[in-house]
Amino acid sequence: MPGNAATAPAEPATTTKVPLDSLRLDRSNPRLVGGAGRLTDESIIARLYGAADLDELLQSISANGYLDVEPLIVMRGSGGGDLVVLEGNRRLAALRLLREPDLADRIESSERIRISVPPVDSSVRDTFDPVSAYHVASREDARAFIGFKTTRLRSSGPRTRTSSASAKCSPAPKGGTCSKRRATSTRRTPAPSPWTPG
Repeated sequence: MPGNAATAPAEPATTTKVPLDSLRLDRSNPRLVGGAGRLTDESIIARLYGAADLDELLQSISANGYLDVEPLIVMRGSGGGDLVVLEGNRRLAALRLLREPDLADRIESSERIRISVPPVDSSVRDTFDPVSAYHVASREDARAFIGFKTTRLRSSGPRTRTSSASAKCSPAPKGGTCSKRRATSTRRTPAPSPWTPG
């Protein structure tokens, strides 16, 4: 299309459902820049927890289940077996913490960071596996897709919706407590993703 700065990756990628056990955290994740020594799953999750609002995501998934609306972006690992998550490491970390109760203990032991993992019932746990994954051949293809998706979101413009999550008193009674709540915050909602389920 003339004038369109973003183009999709040349090689068509596919979206499939994959088992959570086949996914690996990306040890080259840009959020991990400056990491010294050998990265372990425990050290990666600890760093994501400290830098990426992982606690909020843990709370949301434990309360609502995993909403599989945007696929993780993955590529085949160097050994050819597992899939490396290039985009969505925070989601993968949260799912692993919720599914593997001993992982938080291992992180506390090795990284000296205490992560509080909320309890999860079986109906919520059932939403964790399998997850949607958008398969790309290389990191460059992932960057092209992420750039395409970001450019498309910007060009279509944000939409606004009201959220009751951060409601506040309106108006507060004199000297009393608020009995009525009204949603006053807005949140930007992105346009639909260009991927199609496969």
